[in-house]
Formats: sequence, C-alpha cells, structure tokens
Amino acid sequence: MCNSVFQLDEEIQSTSSRSSQGISIPVTSFCATETALDAPYQENGIVESLVVPRESSTLHHVESTVPRGEAPEQAYLNAIVQEAQARSTKVGLDDFQTMRLIGQGAYGRVFLVQHKQKGQYFAMKVVPKSRVVANSRQITFTKAERAILEDVQHPFVVRLFYAFQTAECLYLILEYASGGELFHHMNVERMFTERVARFFAAEIVLALEHLHTLGIIYRDLKPENCLLDSDGHIVLTDFGLSKLGLPENGKTNTFCGTIEYMAPEVLDESPYDQSVDWWSLGILLYDMITGAPPFKGTNKKKVMDAIRHKGIKFPDFVSPDARDLITQLLSKDPAKRLGTFTGVPTGLGPQKGKRRSRPQPLKVSGSRIRAHRFFRCIDWKQMEARRANPPIIPRLEGEGDTSNFDEEFTAQPMNSSTLVYGTTPVSPSTDQLFLGFSYTALHHLA
Repeated sequence: MCNSVFQLDEEIQSTSSRSSQGISIPVTSFCATETALDAPYQENGIVESLVVPRESSTLHHVESTVPRGEAPEQAYLNAIVQEAQARSTKVGLDDFQTMRLIGQGAYGRVFLVQHKQKGQYFAMKVVPKSRVVANSRQITFTKAERAILEDVQHPFVVRLFYAFQTAECLYLILEYASGGELFHHMNVERMFTERVARFFAAEIVLALEHLHTLGIIYRDLKPENCLLDSDGHIVLTDFGLSKLGLPENGKTNTFCGTIEYMAPEVLDESPYDQSVDWWSLGILLYDMITGAPPFKGTNKKKVMDAIRHKGIKFPDFVSPDARDLITQLLSKDPAKRLGTFTGVPTGLGPQKGKRRSRPQPLKVSGSRIRAHRFFRCIDWKQMEARRANPPIIPRLEGEGDTSNFDEEFTAQPMNSSTLVYGTTPVSPSTDQLFLGFSYTALHHLA
C-alpha cells in the first residue's frame, strides 16, 4: 500500500484474495473522509453531518435517528420503546446453536447458526461493540447497515430476521444463502458464458435499482458480496459501506469501496451519486465474462491509475452487445454513464447513423440499462418474480450445507477461541449509542 495515497484511509473490511493469471491480488474495501455534501436532514430520518476540515485525519460524526420535524426527546423515547419491544420477544444468543464460521472481516464474524426451537438456519453476523466505538465512522456505518437491512425488502437483497445485543456485541440474524459467494462460483468456472453473466447481472440490476429508489448507494458491489441462495438466485449482502439517506440529486464524496471496482470519481474523492454502483456493475460484468477485472496493476496505485486513465480492452470472444453495455457502464464521465438519473444517454446498443433523442430525467436509474440490447431476451417481470430459472444451481446436501464457503473459515473448530468473540463490554454511557438496535421482523414475532 502506498502511504502517500492512503495516508488518511483505513482498511475496514478484509475479504478473499482475487486470483488473476496465477497472481494473488488482495481485494480490500476502504473508506475515508466524507464531507457533508448532503442536506443535513435526510428523507429517511438519518441526520448526519461531518464537522472536520478536509486535511484533518480526525472524523467527528454527529448522527441521530430524528425524523424531520420530530423532537429529539421524542425520538429518544421512541428508540427506548422500540428496544424494549424487540427485547420482549426474548430472542437472544441462547436461542441459536452455532454451527460453523463462514466468514470474517476486520470488524466482525459471520456464523451459520440454527434456531434451537424452530430448526431454521440463519447467518449470524457478530460485531463487538468495542471495535465499533473505537472508530467513529464505524458507528455510523453500523447504524446505517442495520437501518438498511430493516427497510429494504427485495427478492435479491438479504433479509434481516432479528437484531439483538449483549453488553459486549451486536448481532444480526440474516437469511442464510447456502449457495455461497458468486466469487466462489466464478473461481470454479474461471469465466461465465454471456448467458450466465446476463442472468446474474439482471438480478443485480433489479436489486441496485430498488436501493437507488430508496436513496441508498451500495458502494461495494463485487463478487464476494453477491451470494447465491439454495435455488441459485442472487442475494446482495454486506451493507457496511452503504450510504443511507441520499436525497434526490444529492451527492457524497467518501473514498469508499473496493479499489478494483471503484469509479474514477470515488478515487478522486469528487462528489458522486448512485451512478458509482453502475460503474461497479460494469466491472463485475467484465469480470464474469472474461475471468478478471478490466483494470489491473501490480499495486493499488497502478490499479487506480489504470481506472482513471486507461481504456478497456476486450477479448475477441466478447459479443458486440456486451462490449457496448460494458463500455457505457464504464464511462469515466459520470454524466454520460449508462444508468445515471439525468445523464446524457449514449444509445441503448450498437447503432450507426442514427441521431440520439434528447434525454429525459429518469425516476428509475436502471431503466436504460434494462432496455439495452444485451438484456433483450430478459423478461424483467419474470425475473423480479423469481420465476426465471437460474443457470447455476448450488450443490447442497441439506439446508445447513456450508460446502460453498471458503474452507479457511468453515474448517475452523467451534472452540472457545472461535466462538468467544468480543468479551469487552462498553460503558453504560457508550452503550446508549446502540439504543433501538434490537429488532424482530413482524412475520417472526412469536
């Protein structure tokens, strides 16, 4: 890592290594300073501002869950009531049997667990409070992830069933996607046919489109964050870097995501909006079809330079429609990138000698992407209803099968060193930061 480039940045997630032509390349998510470009009161009720000079390496986040027009005292009381209601369901760590470790990052671990009474399998994300409060940014990210998971209900986004806490840790009980990471299946196949890549890209388009209508920027689209459920459908997960509460036409400028998948404006810390997710989709589509991301380098700085300045080179086997879609998604000018809300469209497929019509503002950011010729055989209504047949069906020997997850995690014994995680309680005053964290989905209330 080049200190001159990343001197203010901090690694906040650790992921698998990507392999390209036999060279192991670490793929890591980063996040740096975010300035208050957004309106101080957001549509979803999250108030977030940063009072810090750009040159400072210290962040001061001010965040509260105060809806527009609601007094802080009432919001505080509502949070206490919400916490009490969720805790009254008596769902806690003792209700689950921990089966396997299936993932780990810089701030938390993910376990496969089984509900002792109901027998259902879930993914349990465990985040020690001491690690969260040690980084003021992580408090904001943790609250945003919890809020997003509660609010977003979509067939291709992971579902939150329970959230609870102890004096030491925060727990998210999530849908278990037993098909494992898309990254795993890409490694097995080396590269996908365009038919396979088209299917997964289409489901991701629908998921991103839904997030964008809610004012959310995902900011970390990559194969490791795209899971497959037992039927082979996409399940978008890990909202730890997502931006919540972006108002219409609002922008942010956090240096945030995974380098190989970050748009040029993110690297430059220029103001950006949801269009950065469509750039990441272009990278992912290229990766699925060719077996590697388009912009490479022997270190992070060279990868960043390639993203900023180099063009895209396609292998001969990539179809004209795929080339055109990827090229439009990877426009270095966000205003011309396919998928922007009001950007200038550059056509919906390879066209010659045709004048392009005057662009109109779009309420749905992905509509022009769905209209592209690459997706001409997709029935979008069938796709969103999960009636389309997935091209890859995970091989499973039961609901609790973990064979599609990395053995680096699943082979670890379930002893005290693995299970005992986050043993330092935070102070009572600090614990007030997590009021309202506990949650039970309505359809899971006893």
